[in-house]
Amino acid sequence: MLIEVARQRDGFCPEVSFGTHFFQDLVEADIHYLPLYPDDPETRFHDEFLSQTRNALSDIAPDDAEYADQIRVIHVPTVANGRRLTIAMDGDTDRALAYLK
Repeated sequence: MLIEVARQRDGFCPEVSFGTHFFQDLVEADIHYLPLYPDDPETRFHDEFLSQTRNALSDIAPDDAEYADQIRVIHVPTVANGRRLTIAMDGDTDRALAYLK
């Protein structure tokens, strides 16, 4: 799964990757994509989990460690006492729910 976080800055929200060739590549590789808008008042988001857990990018891609400020890789069972992240998505309503199980 790839989660793209789109935060507002200066009153504008960046456009996410829908409709790009990149998005089509994800679909063809069976990688689920989820845009996340934490500044939307209808969004409930536990920011600390993503922002304060250990970034494992350098473990899996040491040559790309310089991008750790832009890319976060989280090995959920390691940081959540063996629990796994479950995400239920409904494309018809554009809603998703993520929880540790």
